[in-house]
Parts: sequence; C-alpha cells; structure tokens
Amino acid sequence: MLFVSLLSRNVNNKSAAVDLKTFMDNVGIPWTFVLGNHDSEFYNLYDNDELKDIFKQGEDDLLLEPTKIEGNSDTKDQVILLYNGEKVNTSLIFMDSEYLIENPKTAIDWYSKVIDKVNEDNSKNVPSMLFMHYPLYEFEEAYKKYEKNEEDVEFIYGKKRENICYEEKTDLFKTVLEKGSTKAIFVGHDHLNDFSLNYKGVRLTYGKSIDYITYFGIGNKSEQRGATLITIKDDSSFEIEPIKLVDIEK
Repeated sequence: MLFVSLLSRNVNNKSAAVDLKTFMDNVGIPWTFVLGNHDSEFYNLYDNDELKDIFKQGEDDLLLEPTKIEGNSDTKDQVILLYNGEKVNTSLIFMDSEYLIENPKTAIDWYSKVIDKVNEDNSKNVPSMLFMHYPLYEFEEAYKKYEKNEEDVEFIYGKKRENICYEEKTDLFKTVLEKGSTKAIFVGHDHLNDFSLNYKGVRLTYGKSIDYITYFGIGNKSEQRGATLITIKDDSSFEIEPIKLVDIEK
C-alpha cells in the first residue's frame, strides 16, 4: 500500500508508485500487489486505475500477464497459478477489497468462478490462497473466540495491538468454507496488528506493516514492522513466517 499524504508533504502518488515499481524491478524477482484504501486519496493527483497501469509496465511484474479467468469482477483482481512441473500446485487469488465492499455479490461470484474454473481445468480441488487489503469480519470473530478459548480457533503468533478494522460483513468467508479450496487469507489495513491464527480450517494472517507516518507516534514503534514470508511446498502445504524489520537491520 502506498500512502502519499499531506504528512509526507507530497500529493503526487504517481511519483511514489514509480519509485516503488523501480525498486521492485531492480530486485529482479516477479512481484504483484493488491490495492488498499490509501493508494489514492481525494487530494492525490492519480486514481487507482492510473496507478495500476504504472505497475503493469515491466518484465518482472506478474500483473503483466495474469492468469485470465472469465467473469473477473474487476480488472484489479487477478489469479496467478503456481506449478510443479505441468501440474498446478496452488492458485494465488488477489482481490480488490473496495470492490468487494461496493459489489459483494459480483466479487464473491467471481471468486467462486475462479475456484470452479481452476478445479475443473485440473480435475481436482486445487489449494488456493487469498490476498486482500481489508480484514474480513471473521478476523474479529475468530480473535474473540480465541480470547474465549473456543475450540474452532488456534492462535499461531503475533499480537492484536488495535481494533480489527473490517469494513462490512460479507459472505466471502462463508463461500471460502463452502468451496473448500482457500487454505489461507492474508490482509493488511490495520497498521499495528500482525497476528496469525487458524479459524475453521483457514489460516487468517495479517501481513506486517512498514508504515512510519500514518498513526501518531507510529514511527517510534517497531514490533509490527517487517515482512511475511510464505513458503509453499511441493505438496501444497505451506509455512508462514513473520520477519521483523529490526531483526533484518541487525
């Protein structure tokens, strides 16, 4: 997520997007993103569609040639298939949270079509991971159940340092359970939360933040800052490892 704000004394979010893209291209590995709520504010010079076009230009950008699934709810959504040789190992699904909130039925129908199409093409239920910006309501529900020591939730790591800021309740998680494909959901949005837990057989995980300016005093906080390493194995099982920025800097 980009956050080009008045606090940063810059309203040109295109320049920040170009800087990010240049950095990622220089790293030399394929990369992609999901849009968040701060990528284009009302005072910024460019909207999300214009930013998306910037990110699509590059040899290493996975958005350059995403796997096309007919019925896509929005051009910002995409699917990337990971292979073991000629067999699909895992599908990575990237959803625009704003679109989900504004058009829940269309977005969830697209998600269902993605799962059905990948499964049909591969004659099996292909494991998938879902990436989006806003946490789902079920992050809140699961954490409350964890605090009550209920059986259908398992805490893995991290901390809840602020309220869980889901926007609207939708049926997406219900559909995830019905389809039985998505094994993990990764979100951001909350700048201090970085916990991960298993809920009803699905791993719910906050990615770590890199924010220094959005919250008052956040520049002096460090535990939530860093990255999240996801390792997908040949058998489609996976490991999730939080990496603190302070540990990298050492």
